[in-house]
Amino acid sequence: MTSEKQPDVCVILKDGVEFLRQLRAFKWAVEIFGCENVAAGDLSLEELSELRRIGRDESRLAEYSQRHSPRLIGRAGETLARFYPDRPIEELAGDGLWRGSSEDGSCRTEFDPHQMWEIHIDPYANIQTCCGIIIGNLKEKPLLEWMKRGFHTDNELIRMVCERGPYAYLELAKERGFEPRRGYPQKCNLCWEVRKFLRPYFPNTFGPAEIYSI
Repeated sequence: MTSEKQPDVCVILKDGVEFLRQLRAFKWAVEIFGCENVAAGDLSLEELSELRRIGRDESRLAEYSQRHSPRLIGRAGETLARFYPDRPIEELAGDGLWRGSSEDGSCRTEFDPHQMWEIHIDPYANIQTCCGIIIGNLKEKPLLEWMKRGFHTDNELIRMVCERGPYAYLELAKERGFEPRRGYPQKCNLCWEVRKFLRPYFPNTFGPAEIYSI
């Protein structure tokens, strides 16, 4: 993780209350984990207020998003995707991932415990990455044991995306009636759109439900 400022491109804050919560959460995280282990911007109250103003202005949000291009994944990514042109699906294979890129379209680095950029622990004890792909659960075994063994060994869906990226999910979705658009702005956005379709078929891997509901 890094202590560099991470640009926030989708901020919905009001009345100053959430600002103070963010500031407190950042302060406590740094005190507990150290600044080098906190991936969040050390922003002032005025900077947070400016981000709120950007988030409420469609043209400013579009310009800010394009200057700080995010991974178009999750509900925030879905909101921002309209600011980017679609590209042919076959051209998305080499898109950047959270960590590096892969010309063959795979997402290995996102599931390799030694290379992956993010791990989320949700309120259900799910271990997830890439905003809504469940790769384990802490009720089964501790996180360190999961990381020692790897996250893709027991779940075919995880193995598929690890080896072939969202193209594997796209084929799976087509078999179930999914009709893709001709293009998507990013490989990550393609993955998100396909996973939304597949979630009812595989809720134990694509979840929890709150991640996918708009």
